[in-house]
Amino acid sequence: MGGGSGSSNSKYTKIVTVGDLYSTYDLSGSHPDQVSSWRSEWGNYTVDQILNLAKEDGWPENINTLSKRDGKRERFTQYNTYYVADVGTDKVLLWLPKNDNQNVDSDLRLPYDIYMVYRRSAVNLGQKMKPGGASSNTKPLTSGGTQSNQGRATKITDPGQLYSTYNLESDESGVANWLRNTYGNAAAAEILKRAVESGWPSAISTFSSRSNYREGFRDYVAYHIADIGSDKVLLWIPMNKNGHMPAACRGEHDIYMVYGRSGLSMGDKVKATVNVKQATSSGSGTGNGGDDGRTKPITGVLGGGSGSNTNTNAGKTVATGNFVTQFETIIKGYPGNFDNIKGKETSEPNATFKDWESKIHLAGSYNNFLTDGFVNDHVEFTSIFDRYSTKQAALAKLTSLVADIMKTRAGVVLEKLPIEEKDKSSIYYIVPKTPVAKGFEFLVIEAGMYLETSGKWRVQIMVYSEEEDF
Repeated sequence: MGGGSGSSNSKYTKIVTVGDLYSTYDLSGSHPDQVSSWRSEWGNYTVDQILNLAKEDGWPENINTLSKRDGKRERFTQYNTYYVADVGTDKVLLWLPKNDNQNVDSDLRLPYDIYMVYRRSAVNLGQKMKPGGASSNTKPLTSGGTQSNQGRATKITDPGQLYSTYNLESDESGVANWLRNTYGNAAAAEILKRAVESGWPSAISTFSSRSNYREGFRDYVAYHIADIGSDKVLLWIPMNKNGHMPAACRGEHDIYMVYGRSGLSMGDKVKATVNVKQATSSGSGTGNGGDDGRTKPITGVLGGGSGSNTNTNAGKTVATGNFVTQFETIIKGYPGNFDNIKGKETSEPNATFKDWESKIHLAGSYNNFLTDGFVNDHVEFTSIFDRYSTKQAALAKLTSLVADIMKTRAGVVLEKLPIEEKDKSSIYYIVPKTPVAKGFEFLVIEAGMYLETSGKWRVQIMVYSEEEDF
């Protein structure tokens, strides 16, 4: 079936011949002059985003390989795309905003905006749009980093571009002095100490030990805090934003990493919150798969249980009560940013991201807290349950929790997606069923089990918004 010819008055460009996708096309190598002109017109940040997200290795896991696209490719015609640029004479660059594609089949949904290169004859061209500025429901891309206290995370796309022993003090860009001038001597010393492998958790502190975890670095929530020349950046990896990572990749302290810029999908430039009290401590991780001191063990429960009826397990206070009633209270609070369950603020003074105790403690859990969303303004809820010696026991607990979650009647009908099975995790994503009730459009419930270095499986529930995911 043939594609379209010239541009029309249609808002969207529609894919017609799905097989004419260039999934690994090298825009920089094939069209350096065009890419250079885009940088002049759109700015380096936007173009860096496009270059990282216009090939399959930058796409979400549901479509990022040829085999994963099998059985889905013919339905790419469902995507709403924007025509943003010509690529040579016979190809076009398309922008696929997440927010414009909420109604596609669930296995095609996009957790973030992506780009695709298609043969021009394979699409019906709509109006030409500047990337990032077309949809009123999509946050525009900016043309450079911002020095705000909170911004979009930077995504590690190529873990191999890590500089694990880079000497920031001797770098001719003067980044070490910039850190001292910006953060003060003590905080800069903390950053410099933890920006090399000797300052990281012990399980990732050598090249050989990182071999089991390196690919998983893609899952770090990281922030761009400094440029190192034109080809490298310094990333801040706050531990209170990485509770989903294996315990081996976490520790008692925030860490920092030097990465090649081309191995990243750049987010906003932010200022790190540095706890100088960390500077006297060791750089190795705790290795216990714990909660890194984010919240204290609970002393009671709200929403379906009284504060006096608790059990203890391995020294932890375990909440009791009616799980379904408690969880419904949490979900009802989602449209209001969980203000109904926010307890005492537990974050450091002037912290970039805030943390709170939760007034709701789900039955069977021992650690419940709220934290600022790292990609948008919506607060996230996390509840941590027990750790299990066998995968079977953890899966039984997870299955039971998901069954209870699906009983929720809180103004939104939920849909359970197929379990995502990986070597070190099993995750259910539960989302609103179409049509979505007002206020719940971007709700995601993530119920998962994660293998820790101790050999035990941690069971955890998170409730968050995907509205501006990276």
